[in-house]
Amino acid sequence: MSKKTKNFLISFLLIIFVFSVLPKQAHAANTFGNAVSEAVGLINFDEVTVSDTALTGTASSEAIGDISMNGDSYGVTNTSGILGGEAWSDAIGGIRFTGVFINGDTGVFSGNALSDAIGEIDMSGVTTTWGANLFAPSSYLLAKALDAREGYSFYF
Repeated sequence: MSKKTKNFLISFLLIIFVFSVLPKQAHAANTFGNAVSEAVGLINFDEVTVSDTALTGTASSEAIGDISMNGDSYGVTNTSGILGGEAWSDAIGGIRFTGVFINGDTGVFSGNALSDAIGEIDMSGVTTTWGANLFAPSSYLLAKALDAREGYSFYF
């Protein structure tokens, strides 16, 4: 095995090791856009934040007022882009987020939240910056390392 090949393999294994033992940092992101309900119209999500574990903040609607994403006895959870749990509105009660997803590549929400009072809420008009960009730095370095076959130059 040539010295260049050995150096490349050692560097490659070192990069993989470093990124596998680094602690994952909490990541929170802005959310924007509107969900739509046939019963109440637009629900604005500009004041909602998505983290690795939950949605926080408040969505708002002219028809029903504020919808809180988290509180003492309720909350919307996020597990790798799969939402669950319940938000709360004083006007209509609980809104279940089971069946709502966040696309990790685009940040676009999909699926419907559900309220007993107003029915389905189409989440497809809501987007967040949370998602695939969480691991972009390590993916970028790994891709550059793999792409450096010819000259074995690394981009750090």
